[in-house]
Amino acid sequence: MSDKTIEFYKRFKYCIPSNKEIAKKEEDILENITNMSNKELIAYIRQYVAKLTYYKKNFLDLETSKLISQMLIEIGFILRIQYIDYLKNKENDTLNSNDEEINNLSKMIQILIHEMIIIISSKEYETDNMFDNLDALKSDSTIGHTNRIFIMIIETIAFFNDKLNHGAANKLRIDFKKKYYKFAERIYQRYNIVSDSNTLDSNVKLGIRKIENYTINDAAMGTLMHDISLDKDRDYIPLSDEEKDNHSIKDYAFAKYFMRGNEGVALTVSLHHEYYSY
Repeated sequence: MSDKTIEFYKRFKYCIPSNKEIAKKEEDILENITNMSNKELIAYIRQYVAKLTYYKKNFLDLETSKLISQMLIEIGFILRIQYIDYLKNKENDTLNSNDEEINNLSKMIQILIHEMIIIISSKEYETDNMFDNLDALKSDSTIGHTNRIFIMIIETIAFFNDKLNHGAANKLRIDFKKKYYKFAERIYQRYNIVSDSNTLDSNVKLGIRKIENYTINDAAMGTLMHDISLDKDRDYIPLSDEEKDNHSIKDYAFAKYFMRGNEGVALTVSLHHEYYSY
């Protein structure tokens, strides 16, 4: 194991899978990544973009799903290496929001994620639950956790959009009138909300509609960037009688820097531990 890899795992101990076979595979992937400059990483990711852009099959085959899972592991490592550099530059007061190589790397990662989303959300799988048995998603590391959520979010939104295309919105409106109208009325009364309309659409921001591609991109990219700073079991700031999550604040600061103004991704990252019951 190289010095760079040892140093990486010292900081990101939760990125080490407990399964030794999976851990060795991921270690080999990390060894390859740590030896690349940002310029080399851009070229490396570009070859993946080309493969996915010109993927012509009308279904997602097992070989490509394995390739996507490897890409996700590599992106997880790349983002954390960028986070280490971000912390060093922040400490030395040398952060540069106009760094061309970082700008290009960020854009290339976003393009790759977009191509993954298109394939995963639009093509039938060669076999059912195809991703479930891949090492990238079986891993109990932080990266394995984010990869599972990444796939789940894309599949869930694709399912939701498909249901809307088949008339689910009308059924939801009918169900609202029959079952949920009275609950909305109680909330209006409790919080002194004055409204002439109490419909499903008036209670859901922007109404019940298809989730657009840019939102899917932001949500998926946000999942890969959440928990990047996680380096301890609990990372909270105690505030009076509640606790404020600290690692999501750190994740948000890095997302704002690395995603270069993409507020959708940064917002997804910042809200991943909000407690709405409060």
